[in-house]
Amino acid sequence: MASGLLNWLAVMSYQQTTKKPVTFEGIGLHSGKLTKIVLSPAPADSGIVFRVVGHQARIPALPGSVVDSHYATTLGVNGTRVQTVEHLMAAAAGLGL
Repeated sequence: MASGLLNWLAVMSYQQTTKKPVTFEGIGLHSGKLTKIVLSPAPADSGIVFRVVGHQARIPALPGSVVDSHYATTLGVNGTRVQTVEHLMAAAAGLGL
């Protein structure tokens, strides 16, 4: 058990990103609106950052960016928000991104 955890921690210490942009489209779970998400390669040490088309704000996926957690996790900066990010964040973590 302990060696499996140590192996996982060793793998997780490396930073990984996508090789090329990956696009997902669908209907937003709570909004019902057509939604498009593009996962783009990022430079080292940039972390996961959300950008919303038409807004200048960059929203880092950090606890300090959480503006609401009632029913779903909403991240925001200066009035720009992204909602229901927890599933995408869990998938990214599972993939080691």
